[in-house]
Formats: sequence, structure tokens, C-alpha cells
Amino acid sequence: MKDFLSGYRSALFALEHRAPLTVEAYGGEIRFFLVWLKQEAVSDHAGFCQERMLSKVDSSVLTKYLEERRKTIGTRSAAKTVSVLRSFFRYLCNEGIRNDNPAAILEMPRRSFSLPAVLSRQKVETLLEAVDTAKPLGIRNRAIYELIYSAGLRVSEAVYLNTTDIFFNERIITVRGKGNKERMAVFGDEAALWLKRYLNEVRPLLAGHQRPKALFLGRS
Repeated sequence: MKDFLSGYRSALFALEHRAPLTVEAYGGEIRFFLVWLKQEAVSDHAGFCQERMLSKVDSSVLTKYLEERRKTIGTRSAAKTVSVLRSFFRYLCNEGIRNDNPAAILEMPRRSFSLPAVLSRQKVETLLEAVDTAKPLGIRNRAIYELIYSAGLRVSEAVYLNTTDIFFNERIITVRGKGNKERMAVFGDEAALWLKRYLNEVRPLLAGHQRPKALFLGRS
């Protein structure tokens, strides 16, 4: 096993130019696979010769191995396992131990996508009403939360808003999202009410003599 792992790791470094951490991860997965392969040979009462076993592995054996691995790993890790197996058997082909790569026909596990959990309207209203608006920072926080909820913003998008991004008459804001891409978002009357309170009552206190562009300001 050490000879195969050593040779495979050397190939990852020299031929595939993999990073050290990747080599370690790939080597660990193949070590796990070789141990499993030996256990399968013992359970079948077959004499174990690692090179002979590897030369006889087909896609059904690899599928069985993946089924075992899926009991303890998630979809993303299972996809990585397929990539490692393809890489390892490609190495065996280059070494003349095999003429084909049985892992090449394995299908990548598909990630399952689920809808995010959403708070009920009542829970959102309870959350918003819990903000202490008797204090200036509470008014600011209520304005932030109302806008995020109303316009469907990410927290980072709200943080990077400027005062020039708000258009009260149209109830529209210009949002800079991922990749610095801009889009228009609509906000409602409740968000507008708290934004105006914040802009009139609180932001001048936080800004002092400065003229920052940012919409939402901190103490400093």
C-alpha cells in the first residue's frame, strides 16, 4: 500500500501540480479505498494481491465503494471522492497496471437544493418590534431591519448603501451585490417611514461635522 500511495502522491506533485494539502487529501482518500478493497477481498475469502485486485476493479466495485462512503459523507465530499478515484486510476493507467479507467464512467453525485427556511410574518414583526426605538441607535437598527426585510437585501448590501442610492418618491434603491453588480430593489411604506426617521433624527447625530456618503453609520 505504501508503494502505491507514495507513487501516486509523487505523480500528483510532479505531473498534476497539485498543492500539498490536496495531495494529502487525495492520498488519504485512496488509503481509505485500498483498505476497503483489502477488506472486500478477505470477506470473499480471496487471496489478496493489491496489484491484481486493482487491475480487476470495475465500475460496479467502485459504485459499491461509493455507496459505503455515502453512509458517512455528504454529496459534496462524494463528488470529491469520484474525482480522486478518477485521478488514481488514471495514474494506474500511466503506470501500465491498467488499460482503462473504470472511474471515468462514474456519475458525479448531484447536490440537492432545498428552499431556505423563512420566518413567518408574525415572527418577523415580533423581531422588528423588539428593537428599542427609544434610543437613536435603535431607530437606525429598525430602519436597517425594515429595509432588509422589505427589499430582500443581504446584510452586506445594506451596509454598502449610500444616501444617493435611495429614491423615496419611487420607493426604489440602487443595490450593489456580488461582483459589484447593480440592481434596483423596491421597498415599502414601513421601511420608508423608518428610513426617514433615521435620516432626520439619527444620522445627523452620528455624522457630526463629517459628510460621509454611507447611508447607515456607526458611532465612529
